[in-house]
Amino acid sequence: MNRKIYHKSKFNDAQFIDKSKIDIFLSHDSYGVRESFSIEKIELDDLKLPDNAIVWLWCTSNYIENNYELGTVKKINLLKNVSIKEIKSNAPIYFRVNVFHSNNPKLLASSTNIQPRKSTEEEGTTPLLRVVVVDNLGDRLWELNCDKDEQPTLCVNNDPNINMAQKLRDDWLVRSLILPEAVSQVFTILSQEDFFDPGAEWHSNWNKFAKKLGIDFENNAFDDITREIKEAVGMWCNQLSIRNHVIRYFEEDHHEL
Repeated sequence: MNRKIYHKSKFNDAQFIDKSKIDIFLSHDSYGVRESFSIEKIELDDLKLPDNAIVWLWCTSNYIENNYELGTVKKINLLKNVSIKEIKSNAPIYFRVNVFHSNNPKLLASSTNIQPRKSTEEEGTTPLLRVVVVDNLGDRLWELNCDKDEQPTLCVNNDPNINMAQKLRDDWLVRSLILPEAVSQVFTILSQEDFFDPGAEWHSNWNKFAKKLGIDFENNAFDDITREIKEAVGMWCNQLSIRNHVIRYFEEDHHEL
C-alpha cells in the first residue's frame, strides 16, 4: 500500500546504480495527462549485492513520496501501471531506487533523481532539443541557438527566481508558450536553401521527426513552407494535447482563464 512519507537516507558507502540500468516510463490518458508508471527494467547484476537484499522504489513529487517494495535483488518485481493520478499533472516527478540489507537498515546501493520517460519514447533516446541554462539573456527568458554543425539548443534564463529550466520541464503553460515556437524556428532553419545535410546527425534526427508531421527537408520540395511548418507544428501540438494540458493547469491551480 502506498504511503505519504518524508524520507532521508544516509548514503554512507552505498554503491551507485547507473541510471542506464533503470527504465521507468509514464503512461498518459487520451488527453495526454499522466495516469500511471511502469518499470521496464532495474538491472543490478554488475553490483556486488546479496541476493536477498531488499529493493525499494520511491516516486517523488514535491514533498510527497510514495514508496514501493520491489522484492529482492534476486527477484525484482517490475511494477506495471501504478496509478499516479493523485499527483498534479504540472508537478515534477522523479524516482529513486534504494537497495537495503535484509536484516538491518543499511543502504547498499542507490540511484536518485531518475527521470521517467514517456511510454511513446524509446529508451536511451537523445532529446531533439537541448536545454541549457545561461547567464547572458538579460530580461529575455529564452532564445534558440542553432547552426549547421551543432544540435539546436534552447537557452533559458538562469534567474533562480524564475527557474525556467524546471518550468520548461514541468509547467505546461510555459511549455505551451515556448516549445511550439522553438520547433517552428528549427523547422524554418532546416528549410533554408542548401542548409540541410542528411549526413549530419541532428539534421537527420529532426527530419525523422518532421516527416511524421508531413515535412521532408531532405527532398526540399515545398509549395508554401511557411504554411507547411505552421500546419506541422499545429499537428504536433495536437498530438501532445497542449491545449488540454493548459486547461488542466488552470483548473488544478485555480487560475482564471
